Amino acid sequence: MHLRPRRRFVTTAVLLAVTACALTGCAGLFDRYPNAQGPADLAGTWTHASSRLTLHGDGTFEMTDMPTWVTRGDTSAPVDPGTPATVSCTGTWDLQVDVQNFHLSSPTPDCGGGGFATGRQGEMTIAFGIDGGSGDPRCWELVRVGSDLEPRGREGCRQYH
Repeated sequence: MHLRPRRRFVTTAVLLAVTACALTGCAGLFDRYPNAQGPADLAGTWTHASSRLTLHGDGTFEMTDMPTWVTRGDTSAPVDPGTPATVSCTGTWDLQVDVQNFHLSSPTPDCGGGGFATGRQGEMTIAFGIDGGSGDPRCWELVRVGSDLEPRGREGCRQYH
């Protein structure tokens, strides 16, 4: 007889805690990361500091002031390189929806590479992996122009695979 009221209390407490977490975003437990259903979901302008990447719906892109260590995936570059070398270019892009990866192609040296579509706090973000084949999960995140999210750099951005 003593278990029944206690069980109701525990059940009620758990339901209240879950509801509170869901309403407040409790550590992101209930975040749903958006998935790109097609190229239109990534089309637009993405930014990180002065770096800009515009993915056009026709499959072309424009990149400005992107650090070359990002496009090369070079983790050996110093964390604070002072004045990093950047690249600006144009080219074409495509998206592999099944794995949420995008690929950039350009005739400009050190411009291209690829990344992945991901998200956080309910917003789509894109990121370049910088593992250089080492398995390092760090990345360089870009957010859509107009987003309130702060893009994360290589020490704070982790690939979500």
